[in-house]
Amino acid sequence: MLNLIHNTRNYYCIIILCTNISIAYKTASSSRPTKVKVKAPPKEEIPSFRINYSRMVAKNFAKLRHDHTTSDIILEVGSKYYHTHKLVLCNVSPVFGQMFNGKWKESNENRATLDETEQCQKVFDIFLDYAYGCRNGFLPMTISDVVPLLTLADKYEVNGLKGLCSKFMQTLVEGNIKQAITWMQTAEELQLESVLQRCYEVICWNLKQAFQMIADVSFIRISTD
Repeated sequence: MLNLIHNTRNYYCIIILCTNISIAYKTASSSRPTKVKVKAPPKEEIPSFRINYSRMVAKNFAKLRHDHTTSDIILEVGSKYYHTHKLVLCNVSPVFGQMFNGKWKESNENRATLDETEQCQKVFDIFLDYAYGCRNGFLPMTISDVVPLLTLADKYEVNGLKGLCSKFMQTLVEGNIKQAITWMQTAEELQLESVLQRCYEVICWNLKQAFQMIADVSFIRISTD
């Protein structure tokens, strides 16, 4: 908007640009116009809030872990029965998604029997803890737990848990030749390239000790057979 005001000596030009006001004026004693900027008053600030929805969702999922009243599928694993929820299981595993929403018989039933090894049965509680996001984000895992957990994660395609187990193995195999030899076959079978590479490095750095351990293991196996 342009508004020109004229009098006998001065010319005033008022220009409004967005939120700022520029005033230019020229007097008889000045050859160039002088500009003065007048800022518009600041807009009223609207308060904003940030809510961590991921943490809220995790807590709500964790509450369902032992909630039998809303359970819609019972998993039979060995001699134990787990009251679970199809929504949670399908969210974490595409295999469970096909099992409960596909052509499998379990899709129309409220009970499913899972055929797991004895080692996997022992860690199935931990496997479900991961699915429900329990224990305040901490997953209890020992050296004896990691291989059966990896087996479950690989079987049900739970890639997040598989990645955690892989990092756990890479950390513990550092400088541990015996563990490197023990986990090398598992890493190869489950195609854990980063773990396998780390096992190779630890063994190569300690070849003499590694050969001695392998020889001792071979002798024990031959003698027991």
